[in-house]
Amino acid sequence: MISEPADANLLTSNLSRHVSIDGRAAELFIYRLDTDTHWQMEIVDCTGASFVWDGLFASAQAANDAFVRTAPERDLFLFHDCGNVVPFR
Repeated sequence: MISEPADANLLTSNLSRHVSIDGRAAELFIYRLDTDTHWQMEIVDCTGASFVWDGLFASAQAANDAFVRTAPERDLFLFHDCGNVVPFR
């Protein structure tokens, strides 16, 4: 297990945003620790499922470009029907 510095802060890119993939709403997060130079990319769908890209990116723009280029090719929501989600109380 890798231990991160206790005083590290999470930086979120301004390229993080609401997205729509195949008509389904999701959140795109591009972030890194302020002690690191590489960026991570994650998509969270309406069910709360998280899809984290393998590998890191040299810049937030590189992460965004990878999302734009590859998200349509990935079937991220194969088993999720966000229209039929009933929130758990």
